[in-house]
Amino acid sequence: MNAIRRNNFNDLLRYTDMKYSILITLFTLNAYMFNNEYISADSVIVEIKTSGIDLSYDITELKVKSGSNLTIRYDNTESDMVHNIVVLQSVDDINPVGMASLQAYQNEYIPEEKMDRIIAYSKLAFPGDIVEITFVVPPPGIYPYICTYSGHFTTMQGRLISIE
Repeated sequence: MNAIRRNNFNDLLRYTDMKYSILITLFTLNAYMFNNEYISADSVIVEIKTSGIDLSYDITELKVKSGSNLTIRYDNTESDMVHNIVVLQSVDDINPVGMASLQAYQNEYIPEEKMDRIIAYSKLAFPGDIVEITFVVPPPGIYPYICTYSGHFTTMQGRLISIE
């Protein structure tokens, strides 16, 4: 299995301009994910985007080692709509959390009564915003992520695959 080692990341930062190194690092991580390769690092940063009026994330599958610190950087700078990212405990939580979020507008569409079904969530990203969430990747399994803003959960979905 190919792995991204922490010292490779540090070497990349050392030899490139910081602005470009972040882009290169994110591209490298995305390329490994698209090729279904293994990502092994203490900390992983992934950038997910939405553009225009699309109700979808540009990355819909992440494979990350269980126990890693995962930062999802949600870039909504090219979108015309408000969105967020909410990571759930299971696929069975999509509809209950999504439906409850419709009534949770006063809490940025995060339903407090369903927090036991939520692993992590971002604040709302308005058009032009970039928001981040950082959390420890749970034990091996499949964890869906959705947008809970005003009914977007029906189409804005992805999945985090936690591997050993």
